[in-house]
Amino acid sequence: MDQEKRVEKIDYLKSEFCSLIDFHAISFKDIENKARYWLTVTLPSFFALLGYLINDKSVLDLTLMLAGYALLTCLAVAIYYFSSVLISVRVESGVLVPPNRDLAEAKTAIEDDEKWVDLVDNQLGELLRTIKVNEAANSRKSQRLSFGECSLFRAAPTATVLAAASAFLYTATSPLLSLAPSGTPAGAVSAALAAGAGFGIGAAVTAAFLALRNRNLTLQA
Repeated sequence: MDQEKRVEKIDYLKSEFCSLIDFHAISFKDIENKARYWLTVTLPSFFALLGYLINDKSVLDLTLMLAGYALLTCLAVAIYYFSSVLISVRVESGVLVPPNRDLAEAKTAIEDDEKWVDLVDNQLGELLRTIKVNEAANSRKSQRLSFGECSLFRAAPTATVLAAASAFLYTATSPLLSLAPSGTPAGAVSAALAAGAGFGIGAAVTAAFLALRNRNLTLQA
């Protein structure tokens, strides 16, 4: 293969690799923008619901108590995953530079044909390494966003309905077993047990949906 054809092929590969790196950069921004948007929805909802549930002046029946804490749990998990998307990750540029940032070393590579060939080959290797690093980071961000959306759109409504239905059936079959009056020791214990049951339902439903989502993502990989 003559030198001119080799240069053309190398330039083509570099162009394709750089396009993929640009795609990853755009994908990072899209994923982070979605996470920011859903955080603006879930964070205020979480704190508003939490304040409503722990307000001593609020007198809630068992159904609302369980449903509220189940929903609160799902929102907390969603917030965790959405916020983890925004954590800084290592993003590579794909540009190969002298380790000591010395201009003289760069000039030497330009003036020496053998070193220039080595530099071009190393640049291709650096682009491939960059693609590998950025693909891994993009995959992690995408997975976390997917888990957050799963918690918000699937686990939250399911857990809320399941908790409300469980409380309704419980009080319907055992009408004497309900929340004790608020402001009494028995009421505090009763509210704590209801909160624990709501947390448990929310956590169990969320874990089930996340496990299923993780399995689907693994099969798609």
